[in-house]
Amino acid sequence: MSNPFPPDWKLVRLEEVAEIQKGVSFTSKELDTGAVPVIAGGREPAYYHKYSNRPPDTITISASGDAGYVSFHREPIFATDCTTVRSKPQISVTNYIHHYLKHNQNNLYRLRTGSALPHLYPRDIARFQIMLPPLEKQISIANILDSVEEVIEQTENVINKTVLLRDSLLHELLTRGLPDHHKEWKEVPGLGTIPASWQAVCLGDVSEIVMGQSPPRHTVFDRESVGIGEEGLPFIQGNAEFGDIYPTPNKWCINPSKMANPGAILISVRAPVGEINRVVTNKISIGRGLAAIYFPEQDRDFGWYAVNKAKKELNRISQGSTFEAINCKDLDTLRIPYPSMAERNIIAFVLNKVESAIRKIKIEFRLQIIFRDTIRYSLLMRSSDKKGKGI
Repeated sequence: MSNPFPPDWKLVRLEEVAEIQKGVSFTSKELDTGAVPVIAGGREPAYYHKYSNRPPDTITISASGDAGYVSFHREPIFATDCTTVRSKPQISVTNYIHHYLKHNQNNLYRLRTGSALPHLYPRDIARFQIMLPPLEKQISIANILDSVEEVIEQTENVINKTVLLRDSLLHELLTRGLPDHHKEWKEVPGLGTIPASWQAVCLGDVSEIVMGQSPPRHTVFDRESVGIGEEGLPFIQGNAEFGDIYPTPNKWCINPSKMANPGAILISVRAPVGEINRVVTNKISIGRGLAAIYFPEQDRDFGWYAVNKAKKELNRISQGSTFEAINCKDLDTLRIPYPSMAERNIIAFVLNKVESAIRKIKIEFRLQIIFRDTIRYSLLMRSSDKKGKGI
């Protein structure tokens, strides 16, 4: 097959064009709390230290945990359970190398060794091969991809700020009510301060609760299995298959024990407790890690927000058991605020507007990710399927 790259692009080992260093050993006992991220094996900083050991514009590749995961850091960092990569002046550009490695993220994952605790070692990273264009071209490619990443980062910040607004509004509206609408207040155990005119009701008094039950194992199949037809239902065991709002089952059950119908709110009742999802159009089979909550149709949206507001209380209740879990009685007696119908409708309307905005921004974010991946592929050509190769 002909070489798809321009003739002035060169195939090189990473160690030829970049400085590769192993992170230093570090424990929490050595931590002197500050503002410098400590980069270990995960995707997020493990701690924040007072000192750094790597300058800004450093690439890290996790050594364990999520071994092989590539990150780029614009600020100084303290590198520990990771390998750092920085360009050699006049030979390569760190930003270009970062984009190339992210484009070949799966190829880096293939270099991991060890089954129980996979690791990726500096020597293997050093031998990783990349296609390197002339310096001017590296700068051009990096600038284009940096611009796209900047837009994605800005969109992500908008999402995070809008989610914070939603959470703030949720708390405010379900504890204080509509602005300037109430003058008198009362204290309710488990709820705190709420308007004096509001009721504090048990969840079981205003909704129907159905606890999930796992069907026999021999009745559960992968969704793509042949021969099941439409005899069964999609099956979901726990919150691992929760989407942003709606569940995405990947199993099928031909003999459902317990079901959730359209309009139900799904809640995780086993560790972790309190994650919440909705059922949209079809019945699904639910396992013992879940419960389905049904509010009257006119109260479904308000009920969704009221249960979301109760997450902290549910977590508090679950901590009292040997295994983090809540039972039907815990849900049945869970207290939620209950304003008048008119105020419930307005609260739900306001929060729905914010939720709708979040969903639209998330769609835009996903489209930006697709665009980023497409243009990255276009600029960096194609990656090989050969193990250990970057092209």
